[in-house]
Amino acid sequence: MWGFTWLVLLSALAGCGPSFDDHIVQLDGGGDDQIRARQELMLAKHKVVAPLIQALEDPRYTAQHPGIVEVLVDLMTRLEDESIAAALRRHLLSNPDSRVRSRICFAVGLYNREEFADAFMGALRDTSSVVVGQAMEALRGLGDKLSEARQDSLTEAARQSLNDADLNLRLQSEIIVAQHTNVWLREANKERLKGQTATAESLYHEALAFSPESERASLGLGLLYLENGEESRGLQVLRESDWLVDVPRVSEGPTID
Repeated sequence: MWGFTWLVLLSALAGCGPSFDDHIVQLDGGGDDQIRARQELMLAKHKVVAPLIQALEDPRYTAQHPGIVEVLVDLMTRLEDESIAAALRRHLLSNPDSRVRSRICFAVGLYNREEFADAFMGALRDTSSVVVGQAMEALRGLGDKLSEARQDSLTEAARQSLNDADLNLRLQSEIIVAQHTNVWLREANKERLKGQTATAESLYHEALAFSPESERASLGLGLLYLENGEESRGLQVLRESDWLVDVPRVSEGPTID
């Protein structure tokens, strides 16, 4: 069956011009050849879906696999073919190449496809920090489409990754943790404005327990103490969170040459 599909594809794409194999190879070439190869594959639509999925599992095209992913994602947005999404979900969780897994997270994540939520959640356990960062970004894009349980799992994964060496993963983690912490901070600020000191203090402490590095929570707590006459406590909180810097006095003025 595959041999027949391959022959049909070659006759459809090749003619006197480049073959399917040529188009695949050019997906890693860059420049005009790569653009033309993508265009030709996109124009073939349904005819190339099965061969592209097969090529994504073919070690001969390892260098082209990220490019194949991009073509498949583009086709997925234009065709009603569940086999594309199924293949991408499978490779997101099992492809041995982290470049492929990362590219799937990034490319699919641009379209906020809810049917990939479970796969993105699974990718949070990936061994590659790059993949995890891309999965977090994709899940953030789903917003309210995520269940509360998934949101909680995402937030906990972000907390565990706040000090990761990968810059994008740290950034995504900080954004997710800050979004969660802000729920407490909004309520704390409301209570503070109403003069409900004890309630506001409790909420600030909850925010700091969840996110000890939250600058906004430390600032709010420090100002709360200062506003209520607890100057030493307020200054200490602000000092420990680097909102306040002690500048030493000099005994003599500087000498200017």
